[in-house]
Amino acid sequence: MKIVCPHCKCEYRVPDAKIPAKGAYTRCKNCRTRIFVAKENVSGIKDNPVEPKRTDKNSADRIAPPAGAAEKEVASEGGLSEPEQLVEQYIRQGNQEAAAELLFELIVEHAREKNFNKAESLRDKLYEAAPMALNQIVKSGEIIEEEKNQSIDQIHRNVWNDLYDRLEPGESSELYYNMKVCTFKAGQTVFKQGDINTDLYFLQCGRFNLARYDPKDREDKVLTELKAGDVANVEPFFSFTVCTTSLTANGESEVTRLEKDILKKWKDMFPGLEPKLKSFCHSQKNLVSDLVKKTGAGLRAYERFIVSIKAMVQLLDNAGKPVRKPFKIMMFDISAGGFSFGLKINKKEQAAHYLGHHLYMQMIYQVAGVKKKVKQKGRIVAVHLQPFGESSIHVQYQNPLDEKIVALIAHPTPPTG
Repeated sequence: MKIVCPHCKCEYRVPDAKIPAKGAYTRCKNCRTRIFVAKENVSGIKDNPVEPKRTDKNSADRIAPPAGAAEKEVASEGGLSEPEQLVEQYIRQGNQEAAAELLFELIVEHAREKNFNKAESLRDKLYEAAPMALNQIVKSGEIIEEEKNQSIDQIHRNVWNDLYDRLEPGESSELYYNMKVCTFKAGQTVFKQGDINTDLYFLQCGRFNLARYDPKDREDKVLTELKAGDVANVEPFFSFTVCTTSLTANGESEVTRLEKDILKKWKDMFPGLEPKLKSFCHSQKNLVSDLVKKTGAGLRAYERFIVSIKAMVQLLDNAGKPVRKPFKIMMFDISAGGFSFGLKINKKEQAAHYLGHHLYMQMIYQVAGVKKKVKQKGRIVAVHLQPFGESSIHVQYQNPLDEKIVALIAHPTPPTG
């Protein structure tokens, strides 16, 4: 039968006897484009009659892919490659066995070309098209994971060897392929204290200053210098809080970051991955609480008082306008810098919603029997979930309260006379 390269239009003839019933790949000798050849039936018509999409001679698709790179399938007008069209044909014919065999070959091919997104989407197709093809389903998954693990950058793996030693092969590839590489120049900020940034940062190379604002001295203080193999921004990633420190690059540096949303996927697909990662992060020697104690940096600018006082709060949008009706709360503690209160929430989605929200607080306190009112605007900087009780919401004032007023709220004076 005659074969025409869809890119350079070179023509070839291949004996029909050499083409398997399920089709085969060949490569153009002129431009090295990979071509799928379908078997002709007795009438001389291909089993898959759809012609490949032709490209304009000025199209970048005409350039042959570099050796070793993942190559694109020759697509039809419908967006499917010829072998994928053949799979669809087998499915329509009810030939699950042939569909499973061809899908398996395509999965293996894309996995070995490191095109893992395509390999996994085809494996999903295999589940749908031939749910009883357990051998191909299991084997294709093993091949994808094997290829993923072999593709993990060795320099990266050497830096994070202690972490990967804790993980199963599937967990290792899942972690690695969800990381995003970021580079920073000297003086560039990775994240800043007070920001809502929930990414977890793995320091790959270079050096970074981890700093925290000291409210007593009113200046940023460097807690420590981080280097390759350290992690940063642990608290915002695993809990619900704004950034408690700032991270700045000391020179040309590289990090890989992991977005917090991936934890939703892991909950069902890789339930052991989050606790293993959390355990690794908490085993590091650069936890903020430990560094603050070690360096003597102040955690709070103002004295905090434990209280049990009723107040009213109202959530605000970024423009300062109310977004819902005011509701009653019970304060747990108060200081000149902020307060905390209890709220009946126990879902992570709710905690994420409240974090960063602005609010307006009103409360009444008494001085010598005389009622006085406090009004303050603030921002929610942390939400600590309690699975079986009231969760705590922590608020930082927009402007500090007078410390004398706070002392009177915490220790009200009785009426005179």
